[in-house]
Amino acid sequence: MTVSDDKILTLEPGVVVKFNSSAYMDVIGTLNASGTASDKIVFTSLKDDSFGGDTNNDGSATTPAPGDWGYIKLNGVYYYYEGKGIFDHCIIRYGGSTTYYPANVYSYYTDSFSFNNSVCEYSERNGIDIHFSNGGNIIGNTITNNNQSGIYLSGSNSNLIYNNYFNNTNNAYDNGNNRWNTTKTAGTNIIGGLYLGGNYWSNYTGKDQDGDGLGDTLTPHNSSGGIQTGGDYLPLTLVGPDTTPPASITNLQNVTGQTWINWSWTNPPDADFNYTMVYLDGVLVTNTSKPCYNATGLAPDTNYEIGTHTVDKVGNMNTTWVNQTTKTLHGPDTTPPASITNLQNVTGQTWINWSWTNPPDADFNYTMVYLDGVLETNTSNPCYNATGLSPDTNYEIGTHTVDQVGNINTTWVNQTTKTLPGPDTTPPVITNVTATNITMNSATISWDTDEPSDSFVKYGTESGNYVSTAYDAADVTTHRIALTGLSANTTYYYVVNSTDASGNSNESLEHNFSTLTPPTVIPANIVIKPETLNLNSTGVFTAFITLPEGYNIIDIDISTVICEGALAVKGMVADDKKYIAKFDREDLVDVEPGDSVTIAVTGTLYAKTPFAGNDTITVIAEGKND
Repeated sequence: MTVSDDKILTLEPGVVVKFNSSAYMDVIGTLNASGTASDKIVFTSLKDDSFGGDTNNDGSATTPAPGDWGYIKLNGVYYYYEGKGIFDHCIIRYGGSTTYYPANVYSYYTDSFSFNNSVCEYSERNGIDIHFSNGGNIIGNTITNNNQSGIYLSGSNSNLIYNNYFNNTNNAYDNGNNRWNTTKTAGTNIIGGLYLGGNYWSNYTGKDQDGDGLGDTLTPHNSSGGIQTGGDYLPLTLVGPDTTPPASITNLQNVTGQTWINWSWTNPPDADFNYTMVYLDGVLVTNTSKPCYNATGLAPDTNYEIGTHTVDKVGNMNTTWVNQTTKTLHGPDTTPPASITNLQNVTGQTWINWSWTNPPDADFNYTMVYLDGVLETNTSNPCYNATGLSPDTNYEIGTHTVDQVGNINTTWVNQTTKTLPGPDTTPPVITNVTATNITMNSATISWDTDEPSDSFVKYGTESGNYVSTAYDAADVTTHRIALTGLSANTTYYYVVNSTDASGNSNESLEHNFSTLTPPTVIPANIVIKPETLNLNSTGVFTAFITLPEGYNIIDIDISTVICEGALAVKGMVADDKKYIAKFDREDLVDVEPGDSVTIAVTGTLYAKTPFAGNDTITVIAEGKND
């Protein structure tokens, strides 16, 4: 999934997004995932039935695990995009399957990143991975059970990270300069303490000497050396072990249907409340922080009992049961049988025999069979034989199923089948013969036929003398044959031929086309980076070179590439099919400062064909030589 450049994807509270094993999300525009405390936005594995139900319809055959899907990646200025991500009251779990973007959430060169009041857990690698991204906020999150680092910052600075709950294999890695706490401020923190300050760390072993719930020894906490500069000066601590469970849920009520019951309640007001354990008839079915549970797939007119326990963030469970027994609705049978399946046929010139599998419903009675919209019969047999038909003619069967009380499944199951034709002696009719996509060394020959047939082109440089051929055996009505290896600035004469499955063949009149004349100098597209070039700075600058269609950037001879007198010091082929040439600023000749300066790049291909192009940038001369 990709959020395109200049596009905004806004997810509503309560949305659940599930990924299969090869899935990921690339954000080069803006992703706004802002849930609420009661309706969180969830990103999880397709196998995770605890959110959104049994989406993959396999019951309990599969369970979610770290690495079930890829990542959510924010793409920033390194790719010339401005990818932005806003995560608030979200749950992101079971990702991190790739080594290249090893996290549930991966921020790359973006300065518009916030991750607040959310849960990031069960990643195969890192929970949150922030590369070369500055000025973000990571506040009020529960980041736990990630197999590598809970949060990993590389080359990133000035990010504010506080009031988070970390409990991972490695809680944090940071090789930049980031803030791991705010100033001590009165207010309930993530573990129920009285002050906001830093973060809760499962590996902090210091002491709270004044009872304010903030660590006073072994500070700044550097997560066992993972934070290389500074650290958390106000780590959160529990004031004595928390052994008090949250209150029970209240206001338990329900709405029922014949096959479902929707229970809702009010979550306890405890600041450290985490989730409610939900049991159906004594069996644990889910843990949820939502104030509701919808039980589906139930039997009509049957009693079901819900039972609940509440649990806080440190695992204290309220053992008092809050239960309720409710009966599903009972009503008359208005459910039609399923449709027939496996509809197939055997055909002759004057007959079609259709067969199928009847539905498995115990009260299935018969199938209504229509031929071209006219009811022909009602049958409990899984077949129908239509006779007395015309050869080479389309006929459509349509079916409805009916149960023993007369409920009709109004969904059509249709199939259109053609009777077999008689002997074919008519050759294909050839029309619309054209030559397109003409380049210096290739062209595409196209034509249409009125029946499926193969594709054969004979061509040469003399009229009537076709020394070359091209062939495609596929029987089609729209024909495309690519001619390659042609000579530039040359006229070619050709005819096309098509033969149908019965061996009937037809050939067109002669046509011709001329290949293009190669240019004297290939016009290249040039992009100079950076867009502002300081002549008084040292180091290299870059030219991104793109050649027109018909030319290959791997043919560029780097030893010939020059930019304003500076010979390229390095060249390489980029992933996006651009050629990257590096130049030393000190090698430039006669380049003057200006707001709009044209910078030219020239060179040749290995075949000695020259190319040239330019870009307009800003040139300055500031710094050491002022």
